[in-house]
Amino acid sequence: MPRRRQTAATTLADAIDTLLKKQGIDQRVKEYTAVEEWERIVGKRISAVARAVRIQRGILTVEVTSAPWRQELRLRKEEILKKLNGVLGDQVVKDIRFH
Repeated sequence: MPRRRQTAATTLADAIDTLLKKQGIDQRVKEYTAVEEWERIVGKRISAVARAVRIQRGILTVEVTSAPWRQELRLRKEEILKKLNGVLGDQVVKDIRFH
């Protein structure tokens, strides 16, 4: 059976994934992505009033501009968690704390 030729990009991506897993930092990279990609994942409307500031042990801390928005986001927390973890491809964010 002929061997399928891998592209350099695929091989490099696989090598990076393997290295991150071996070093035990793949989860931290995914967590960092949750913070960095907050606006893209939740959309402009939410990101205009709420900013992801950090994540530790799966708990994402989000600063919110007002109490009414904080309450709204708390009500939508499960929806936001599903969106985040759906994009990240894993259960990276276990909880969100809105402050």
